[in-house]
Amino acid sequence: MKTSFTEAIPAMTRAPRGMALFQMVLYLGIAGVLIAGAIVLYQSVSQSNARTELLNDVRQLRGAVSRSWTGQGTYAGLSMSAVDSMGGVPASMKDGSKFVTPLAWSPGNAVTGHSVAVMQLTGGTFKKKAFSIAVANLSQAACQTLLGGFTGQTRNRNGMRGYAVQASFSSIVPDSIFNTTLPLTVARATSACNKADGKNNVYLAFD
Repeated sequence: MKTSFTEAIPAMTRAPRGMALFQMVLYLGIAGVLIAGAIVLYQSVSQSNARTELLNDVRQLRGAVSRSWTGQGTYAGLSMSAVDSMGGVPASMKDGSKFVTPLAWSPGNAVTGHSVAVMQLTGGTFKKKAFSIAVANLSQAACQTLLGGFTGQTRNRNGMRGYAVQASFSSIVPDSIFNTTLPLTVARATSACNKADGKNNVYLAFD
């Protein structure tokens, strides 16, 4: 039986059409994987940048406190509001009337909605003038980045007095919580940031 030329055309074109559909599905799948990977990479980079920004903000806040209370025997009257009135609180640490960090997990669970605090230290551990910067509700990675930014520092060289990581956050803490074994090392920072994500409350003490 002979097959005409026109009858052969559908048989010849079925395979290319099926192949085109398969290729389209394949391309969409690959595009989906690439987009998902790009989103994950973007989130990772964004979180890394946020952790670095937090470290820089804490350093800036520390410098502002030290400068503003220079020449005074104590850090009496020290508070975030007092530092802010002097222009010392970084803009990224302010959310209206609250002092926060974008990295904090559930900042509303911290004291009065704040997740960043400064306080005077006057107990037996710190017999002389000292203060603390506290940052609440950090992940382990953010905690490690923050503490890691102060590795190698000592009191004689940098004015650092100690550090602590607690499971709860308070704007008033006893001096006894601080580890005063310095210099702080990467290993110690990693070991200290052992709370669940969102439960690492970091306290840094300085002259």
